[in-house]
Amino acid sequence: MTFGGIQKLSALDFPDHLAVTVFTVGCDFRCPYCQNPELVRGEYPVRISEDEVLKVLKERKGFVDGLCITGGEPLLHRDLAPFLKKVKDMGIDVKIDTNGHHPGFLRELLGEKLVDYVAVDIKAPPSRYLEMVRAPVDLSKIEETVKLLRETGVPHEFRTTVVPSLLKDGEYEEIARWLKGAPRYALQAFRPVRTLDPDFRKVDPTPPELLGELCARVAGYFGECEVRG
Repeated sequence: MTFGGIQKLSALDFPDHLAVTVFTVGCDFRCPYCQNPELVRGEYPVRISEDEVLKVLKERKGFVDGLCITGGEPLLHRDLAPFLKKVKDMGIDVKIDTNGHHPGFLRELLGEKLVDYVAVDIKAPPSRYLEMVRAPVDLSKIEETVKLLRETGVPHEFRTTVVPSLLKDGEYEEIARWLKGAPRYALQAFRPVRTLDPDFRKVDPTPPELLGELCARVAGYFGECEVRG
Protein backbone atom coordinates (compact mmCIF):
# COMPACT_ATOMS: atom_id res chain seq x y z
CA MET A 1 0.00 0.00 0.00
CA THR A 2 0.91 3.62 -0.42
CA PHE A 3 -0.33 6.11 2.15
CA GLY A 4 -0.86 9.86 1.86
CA GLY A 5 0.43 10.77 5.30
CA ILE A 6 1.75 9.52 8.62
CA GLN A 7 1.71 10.73 12.20
CA LYS A 8 4.42 8.86 14.05
CA LEU A 9 2.96 9.23 17.53
CA SER A 10 -0.57 9.86 18.80
CA ALA A 11 -2.11 9.37 22.21
CA LEU A 12 -5.57 10.42 20.98
CA ASP A 13 -6.43 8.39 17.89
CA PHE A 14 -6.65 4.89 19.41
CA PRO A 15 -8.27 4.51 22.87
CA ASP A 16 -5.85 3.17 25.50
CA HIS A 17 -2.99 2.99 23.00
CA LEU A 18 0.00 4.96 21.88
CA ALA A 19 -0.30 4.72 18.14
CA VAL A 20 1.13 5.50 14.77
CA THR A 21 -1.55 6.95 12.48
CA VAL A 22 -1.54 6.59 8.70
CA PHE A 23 -3.81 8.21 6.13
CA THR A 24 -5.20 6.42 3.08
CA VAL A 25 -6.09 8.25 -0.12
CA GLY A 26 -9.54 8.42 -1.72
CA CYS A 27 -13.09 8.47 -0.35
CA ASP A 28 -16.51 7.65 -1.76
CA PHE A 29 -18.18 10.47 0.21
CA ARG A 30 -17.86 14.21 -0.26
CA CYS A 31 -18.80 15.63 3.13
CA PRO A 32 -18.42 19.41 2.72
CA TYR A 33 -16.83 19.95 6.12
CA CYS A 34 -14.15 17.26 5.67
CA GLN A 35 -10.73 18.53 6.73
CA ASN A 36 -8.69 16.18 4.55
CA PRO A 37 -9.67 17.52 1.10
CA GLU A 38 -6.55 16.32 -0.72
CA LEU A 39 -6.99 12.77 0.51
CA VAL A 40 -10.69 12.74 -0.38
CA ARG A 41 -9.93 13.95 -3.91
CA GLY A 42 -7.38 11.19 -4.38
CA GLU A 43 -4.34 13.43 -4.10
CA TYR A 44 -1.16 12.45 -2.26
CA PRO A 45 0.20 15.23 -0.02
CA VAL A 46 3.14 12.85 0.49
CA ARG A 47 3.77 9.25 -0.48
CA ILE A 48 4.50 6.80 2.33
CA SER A 49 5.11 3.17 1.42
CA GLU A 50 3.89 0.33 3.60
CA ASP A 51 7.53 -0.65 4.15
CA GLU A 52 8.18 2.77 5.67
CA VAL A 53 5.20 2.33 8.00
CA LEU A 54 6.36 -1.13 9.05
CA LYS A 55 9.84 0.26 9.70
CA VAL A 56 8.42 2.96 12.00
CA LEU A 57 6.38 0.35 13.89
CA LYS A 58 9.40 -1.92 14.25
CA GLU A 59 11.61 0.90 15.51
CA ARG A 60 9.00 1.93 18.09
CA LYS A 61 7.85 -1.52 19.16
CA GLY A 62 7.50 -1.65 22.93
CA PHE A 63 6.63 2.04 23.06
CA VAL A 64 3.96 2.22 20.39
CA ASP A 65 1.35 -0.55 20.61
CA GLY A 66 -1.22 0.49 18.01
CA LEU A 67 -1.72 1.50 14.40
CA CYS A 68 -4.64 3.72 13.46
CA ILE A 69 -5.66 3.68 9.80
CA THR A 70 -7.75 6.65 8.74
CA GLY A 71 -8.33 8.57 5.55
CA GLY A 72 -9.89 9.19 3.23
CA GLU A 73 -11.71 5.88 3.47
CA PRO A 74 -9.41 2.95 4.34
CA LEU A 75 -11.85 0.23 3.30
CA LEU A 76 -11.67 1.28 -0.35
CA HIS A 77 -8.27 -0.46 -0.48
CA ARG A 78 -8.36 -4.22 -0.92
CA ASP A 79 -4.59 -4.43 -0.42
CA LEU A 80 -5.21 -3.35 3.16
CA ALA A 81 -5.67 -6.98 4.26
CA PRO A 82 -2.16 -8.29 3.47
CA PHE A 83 -0.68 -5.14 4.97
CA LEU A 84 -2.63 -5.63 8.19
CA LYS A 85 -1.43 -9.22 8.41
CA LYS A 86 2.14 -7.92 8.54
CA VAL A 87 1.17 -5.42 11.24
CA LYS A 88 -0.58 -8.04 13.36
CA ASP A 89 2.40 -10.39 12.99
CA MET A 90 4.40 -7.68 14.77
CA GLY A 91 2.03 -7.81 17.73
CA ILE A 92 0.58 -4.36 17.00
CA ASP A 93 -3.14 -3.68 17.54
CA VAL A 94 -5.09 -2.12 14.66
CA LYS A 95 -7.83 0.50 14.64
CA ILE A 96 -9.79 1.35 11.50
CA ASP A 97 -11.65 4.62 10.96
CA THR A 98 -14.41 4.17 8.38
CA ASN A 99 -17.48 5.85 6.96
CA GLY A 100 -19.37 2.56 7.39
CA HIS A 101 -20.14 2.15 3.68
CA HIS A 102 -18.11 -1.05 3.20
CA PRO A 103 -19.47 -3.70 5.58
CA GLY A 104 -18.47 -6.65 3.40
CA PHE A 105 -14.76 -5.89 3.53
CA LEU A 106 -14.98 -4.95 7.20
CA ARG A 107 -16.59 -8.33 7.89
CA GLU A 108 -13.67 -10.05 6.14
CA LEU A 109 -11.08 -8.16 8.17
CA LEU A 110 -12.87 -8.87 11.43
CA GLY A 111 -13.25 -12.53 10.50
CA GLU A 112 -9.50 -12.77 9.96
CA LYS A 113 -8.92 -10.97 13.29
CA LEU A 114 -6.99 -8.18 11.61
CA VAL A 115 -8.82 -5.32 13.35
CA ASP A 116 -9.06 -4.70 17.08
CA TYR A 117 -11.08 -1.48 17.17
CA VAL A 118 -13.45 0.23 14.73
CA ALA A 119 -14.56 3.86 14.66
CA VAL A 120 -17.47 4.72 12.37
CA ASP A 121 -18.21 8.29 11.36
CA ILE A 122 -21.97 8.80 11.38
CA LYS A 123 -22.79 11.85 9.31
CA ALA A 124 -26.49 12.41 9.95
CA PRO A 125 -29.77 10.69 10.81
CA PRO A 126 -30.81 8.23 8.08
CA SER A 127 -33.28 10.62 6.46
CA ARG A 128 -30.56 13.18 5.68
CA TYR A 129 -27.57 11.02 4.79
CA LEU A 130 -27.52 11.72 1.07
CA GLU A 131 -27.75 15.44 1.72
CA MET A 132 -24.80 15.38 4.10
CA VAL A 133 -22.37 13.16 2.19
CA ARG A 134 -23.07 14.73 -1.21
CA ALA A 135 -22.39 11.45 -3.01
CA PRO A 136 -24.26 8.23 -3.83
CA VAL A 137 -24.91 6.34 -0.61
CA ASP A 138 -26.59 3.03 0.15
CA LEU A 139 -27.97 3.49 3.64
CA SER A 140 -28.46 -0.25 4.03
CA LYS A 141 -24.68 -0.61 4.01
CA ILE A 142 -24.34 1.82 6.91
CA GLU A 143 -27.02 -0.10 8.77
CA GLU A 144 -25.24 -3.39 8.01
CA THR A 145 -22.03 -2.00 9.51
CA VAL A 146 -23.89 -0.97 12.67
CA LYS A 147 -25.42 -4.45 12.93
CA LEU A 148 -22.09 -6.16 12.23
CA LEU A 149 -20.35 -4.33 15.05
CA ARG A 150 -23.15 -5.19 17.46
CA GLU A 151 -23.03 -8.86 16.50
CA THR A 152 -19.27 -9.35 16.57
CA GLY A 153 -18.69 -7.49 19.82
CA VAL A 154 -15.44 -5.98 18.53
CA PRO A 155 -14.61 -2.83 20.51
CA HIS A 156 -16.03 0.09 18.58
CA GLU A 157 -17.40 3.59 18.65
CA PHE A 158 -19.59 5.85 16.58
CA ARG A 159 -18.87 9.53 16.23
CA THR A 160 -20.43 12.60 14.67
CA THR A 161 -18.82 15.92 13.79
CA VAL A 162 -21.04 18.72 15.08
CA VAL A 163 -21.18 21.48 12.48
CA PRO A 164 -23.25 24.39 13.84
CA SER A 165 -26.58 24.79 12.05
CA LEU A 166 -26.00 21.76 9.78
CA LEU A 167 -28.25 19.37 11.70
CA LYS A 168 -31.57 20.53 13.11
CA ASP A 169 -32.67 20.41 16.72
CA GLY A 170 -33.66 16.87 17.64
CA GLU A 171 -31.65 15.20 14.89
CA TYR A 172 -28.84 14.23 17.24
CA GLU A 173 -31.43 12.40 19.31
CA GLU A 174 -32.56 10.70 16.10
CA ILE A 175 -29.00 9.50 15.54
CA ALA A 176 -28.81 8.34 19.16
CA ARG A 177 -32.00 6.29 18.85
CA TRP A 178 -30.61 4.69 15.68
CA LEU A 179 -27.36 3.70 17.41
CA LYS A 180 -28.85 2.96 20.83
CA GLY A 181 -26.81 0.58 22.95
CA ALA A 182 -23.43 1.31 21.36
CA PRO A 183 -20.56 1.24 23.85
CA ARG A 184 -19.25 4.69 22.94
CA TYR A 185 -20.47 7.75 21.05
CA ALA A 186 -18.33 10.81 20.49
CA LEU A 187 -19.38 14.30 19.49
CA GLN A 188 -16.53 16.03 17.68
CA ALA A 189 -15.92 19.74 17.31
CA PHE A 190 -15.88 21.23 13.83
CA ARG A 191 -13.06 23.59 12.93
CA PRO A 192 -13.30 25.73 9.77
CA VAL A 193 -9.85 24.81 8.47
CA ARG A 194 -9.03 23.30 5.05
CA THR A 195 -12.58 22.12 4.41
CA LEU A 196 -13.50 20.27 1.23
CA ASP A 197 -16.18 22.87 0.47
CA PRO A 198 -14.54 26.31 0.77
CA ASP A 199 -17.83 27.82 1.98
CA PHE A 200 -17.47 25.86 5.22
CA ARG A 201 -14.30 27.78 6.03
CA LYS A 202 -16.63 30.67 6.87
CA VAL A 203 -18.70 28.64 9.34
CA ASP A 204 -18.09 29.31 13.02
CA PRO A 205 -16.34 26.54 14.98
CA THR A 206 -18.43 24.40 17.29
CA PRO A 207 -19.01 26.14 20.65
CA PRO A 208 -17.87 23.92 23.54
CA GLU A 209 -21.14 24.54 25.35
CA LEU A 210 -23.09 23.10 22.40
CA LEU A 211 -21.05 19.90 22.50
CA GLY A 212 -21.68 19.58 26.22
CA GLU A 213 -25.40 20.17 25.81
CA LEU A 214 -25.74 17.61 23.04
CA CYS A 215 -23.73 15.04 24.97
CA ALA A 216 -26.00 15.46 27.99
CA ARG A 217 -29.06 14.99 25.78
CA VAL A 218 -27.94 11.73 24.15
CA ALA A 219 -25.73 10.16 26.83
CA GLY A 220 -28.47 7.84 28.08
CA TYR A 221 -28.51 5.97 24.78
CA PHE A 222 -24.89 4.81 25.04
CA GLY A 223 -22.48 3.11 27.38
CA GLU A 224 -20.34 6.23 27.20
CA CYS A 225 -20.72 9.60 25.50
CA GLU A 226 -17.78 11.96 25.19
CA VAL A 227 -16.92 15.33 23.73
CA ARG A 228 -13.85 15.82 21.59
CA GLY A 229 -12.70 19.39 21.11
